[in-house]
Amino acid sequence: MRPMSLPISSRSRPLWPLVILSGLLTVSLAVVGCGPAPVSGVLGTLATPPLCAGRAGTPTPGATPGPCPLATPAVHLPAGWTLALPGLILSDFSHFNTLVSSAVQPGRIAACALPPHTWPVSVAPVFVITDDGGRTWQRRPIPLAGSVWGCELTADLLTPDTYAVSLIHIIGGKAGGTDETLVTDDAGRTWRRAALPATMVYSCATLPQQLHMPSWVQTAPCTVDPWVPTHLYAVVPTAPSTTNRGLSLYETRDGGSSWHLLHTWPTAYQLTAIYPTRSGLYVVDSQDAVGKQGVYRSADGGATWTEMPVKGAASSASYFGLGGRLLAMAYPRLFQVDPVSAALTPLGEVPVFDESAGVISGGITAVAICEGAEPSLVMAGPYGTYMRSLPPLR
Repeated sequence: MRPMSLPISSRSRPLWPLVILSGLLTVSLAVVGCGPAPVSGVLGTLATPPLCAGRAGTPTPGATPGPCPLATPAVHLPAGWTLALPGLILSDFSHFNTLVSSAVQPGRIAACALPPHTWPVSVAPVFVITDDGGRTWQRRPIPLAGSVWGCELTADLLTPDTYAVSLIHIIGGKAGGTDETLVTDDAGRTWRRAALPATMVYSCATLPQQLHMPSWVQTAPCTVDPWVPTHLYAVVPTAPSTTNRGLSLYETRDGGSSWHLLHTWPTAYQLTAIYPTRSGLYVVDSQDAVGKQGVYRSADGGATWTEMPVKGAASSASYFGLGGRLLAMAYPRLFQVDPVSAALTPLGEVPVFDESAGVISGGITAVAICEGAEPSLVMAGPYGTYMRSLPPLR
């Protein structure tokens, strides 16, 4: 993994992570043992990273954990943040938004975690889960997995204890795509070998077929409503790839049997994400023919849209919680964004990392926002996972 000198918020995707392959949508829900070791301090205070189980060779059962084989920079931890799951990595610069949140259980986050490791080392994955927004965690082994190069977690939208972990092994000196899937129906206590359950796979491929669209039409992004799995949103271009092609938003409420048009942006060129939340439906227009990039909100299910006038220290919302909370970053400063007025409320700072030659940089590649009785924010990256409380959402 190659360190980057900027936060990943500019590359953020929905907090309800999505994998889109030729119109096929797989919903991956959010993040991740046994009692986190809290670390606290103020910005500028260094927290020494813990030892971990990554080793210069394939681990064997009972082996003694050694120092991380990856160079871990010192972390500057602002007040209010705690380190979670020391010795495990939940997200890195190659795997974004791996924290799997639950709309059914607002405080739940789960993930497939790995000890830090470098190529071609294989390590044993760990299923990690929290039901209190990241304050405490449980680490549950996945015995059938053995040692792997990588893993990704997917969740069932309506059955919160059902997860599938997709494994990537090193075979013949190469690590390709998923080569094995394991499923649990009891939140990681037991596992079985099985195909990815149909309840975790959603397709937008029927849209171009049903509306007799040209062969160049591709549906991306394709997003599922986290509360109603048969409710899908899909964006398609209105013309071939040109600088002023426009994009149209469609929805289906019957799992793809029928589709209808919600809205068209005549000058949009790239809508990078769709976010269904309790405070409205949001889209991010990252490239537009007339320079109108920004975040748009719909309060009526997608029929009409208003651009969010985010101004000041942050120019756009960065993270969209299922409960309706919007966050923005002007690195390293963190803000809450009012969904209607777009007013910014300061929330302090996020952890930063001191890399080589004293360069201060970000390492955030996955985010989960939990509401409920004790709201919280979890941020993960290649240098660790951190959690803080959030003020009540009004």
